Amino acid sequence: GVRRAQERNIPIATIGTPAAQETFLRTGVDYTETGYLVAKAVAEAIGGKGEVIIIEGPPGAENAIERLDGNRTAFSEYPDIKIVASQTANFRRTEGMQVTENLLQAHPNVDALVAANDESALGAIQALRAAGKTNVVVGGFDGNMDGAQAIRDGQMLLSYNTDPFGSAYLAAVYIVQYLMDGTKPPQYFVPFPSALNDPLITQDNVDDYMKNVAWWNY
Repeated sequence: GVRRAQERNIPIATIGTPAAQETFLRTGVDYTETGYLVAKAVAEAIGGKGEVIIIEGPPGAENAIERLDGNRTAFSEYPDIKIVASQTANFRRTEGMQVTENLLQAHPNVDALVAANDESALGAIQALRAAGKTNVVVGGFDGNMDGAQAIRDGQMLLSYNTDPFGSAYLAAVYIVQYLMDGTKPPQYFVPFPSALNDPLITQDNVDDYMKNVAWWNY
């Protein structure tokens, strides 16, 4: 479908995962950057040392692979942090709980956990609470409603506002500008939100996020 549209000079904007070939525009978050920023914050929260579990996204999914690369790059900057396990939960809450339950059997002294999205992070939190491990630092992604509430309640350290509403709006703006006067984006990949947009959701800003910023309010 992408090839046929491009043969007819129809502009295509992809949001999130790119098409197999370069299109008019790609926007959405830079998944590697999101993985790096969240893992970096988690590493700092545990003092740069300890055991970490990574709950991955679906195997083979490009966004999950890039986010995992960002996680690993951030943790590699801390010689005293050890990734003791890294396993998929397919972006699902139930699997996040089940996978974490199993991993805690082998790694009962884990200090932090980073999950590939809020849903799997919330499942991991259920498993941690059931095991009586309330001091494990948890990071997620997406800034969904339940994830934001978990941050407010002190159950999750932070999440990343992926803002699908904003990135879809941005894509539409570039398409409209192009159709109106031929204006093209400054580059093929215009990441949004990026690190410049203060995308991390923490205890310090979660109330403002839920009231004024959250994409699920639109």
